[in-house]
Amino acid sequence: STTNATPVVENKAKEQPKPEASPARPRLSSALKKMEGKYPAEAKLFDNEELKSRLKKLLGKDYAAMRSHWNVETPNEIVNGIFKASACEAHNCGANNYYIFVDLDGDNVNVIHVEDEEPATYYEKGRIQLPAEFAENIPTK
Repeated sequence: STTNATPVVENKAKEQPKPEASPARPRLSSALKKMEGKYPAEAKLFDNEELKSRLKKLLGKDYAAMRSHWNVETPNEIVNGIFKASACEAHNCGANNYYIFVDLDGDNVNVIHVEDEEPATYYEKGRIQLPAEFAENIPTK
């Protein structure tokens, strides 16, 4: 008797697990949440490779200036899901300030550099809607 039962070979090649959309993204959010209340240097903010690479891409040649003028820090804060790190240039705080904002849920980074009351804003994916407590201290155009 002939059986036409063909063995079923499952092709697993097409069913490889899909890589997470961006496995590093949730890690940045959770890393920043752990930095709340600490000073950026104490929290080693710029040692976070993902944040550092995104800041370098966002700021381009201005990244080096930010790092060299990132001297007098304030503690990191999170309000309404927005992370804020800020610092100013030593002996020039009135005139040279930097703010890093990260929308933890929207995975978006903004940097605002205020020099002589003139804000320059760097947007990764558009402007983050800042909570009032953050926005009120930053001059806007």
